[in-house]
Amino acid sequence: MYDGGDGVSIFEGFDVLPEVEAWLCCEVSSDGEVFFLGGSQFRNFMNGDAYLCAMTFDEEAELINYARYGKDTGFHCVNSLKRHPDGNILFAGCNGYVAVILWAQDQFHLINSIPNVINSPVTDMSFSRDTLYVVSDHDKGIVIYFNDDYLKRDPAGPEPAHGRYRNLDKNPNKMSLADQYRARPRMPPKYGHLFRDYDIQQIHLPGVENMRIEVTPDERFIYVGKNVMKVLENDNGQYKLLDNADHIRPFIDFKLLKNGDLITYDENTSDLIKYDPRLNEIKRLNGMRKIDLGKFSFRS
Repeated sequence: MYDGGDGVSIFEGFDVLPEVEAWLCCEVSSDGEVFFLGGSQFRNFMNGDAYLCAMTFDEEAELINYARYGKDTGFHCVNSLKRHPDGNILFAGCNGYVAVILWAQDQFHLINSIPNVINSPVTDMSFSRDTLYVVSDHDKGIVIYFNDDYLKRDPAGPEPAHGRYRNLDKNPNKMSLADQYRARPRMPPKYGHLFRDYDIQQIHLPGVENMRIEVTPDERFIYVGKNVMKVLENDNGQYKLLDNADHIRPFIDFKLLKNGDLITYDENTSDLIKYDPRLNEIKRLNGMRKIDLGKFSFRS
């Protein structure tokens, strides 16, 4: 954790929640005071429970609260996180699902669970306007369109917050377990109906593994890929594959800037390379050496 000073604070993942073997992704709250961690009980991501925790974004990094999503959800992991630009709605990429989760009143509230076309962990997401783009290290991805009228829909009723609550009084002389459950904060009614309605469109790029995705603010261009960059042009919901990115070298990751420039992290040299919106190289920061990320050791 870097606080803008001269050093960093380092915390062991085991110290956050000992039952979590793998912390996989992070995101920051809209006010910058909280950061969220997504993880999995087991490293194979196909079994066990998914975890989402909230921690103070300061040098103490104290645990505020966490949610554990069990077998009934089918999530198994939270492998990627993307926050809605206008608030603390979190899109959580799970194993075979995208969960829509609200962070409010120091609690996590599950709003919706959207099935993916691929039964594997979601590796990246990009949100633009009322559309969520999802990839899963596969040649198929999905586009989730949230109906413009979803804000007008009457909720079925507020749901209880999900997860475990360390701020509840556990003294049996004061509150019974039943009373504690009934005392749980419930989802604020004004949020209960968000993102309940949606449509899904599948995008298929044969032979292309799509592990990362970025979308321009106007949703005209979608950048996808794993080691090889591909660019899609959106024409009223019809996606056309362009051939203007063949010169981009294999990368570990890439990010789209607000001005339309694209930055890639070169796989072989660790160079940071900036491209303009036409994908012409405009700047390069040379890396020191190639980084060996190693491999996950999956358990059966």
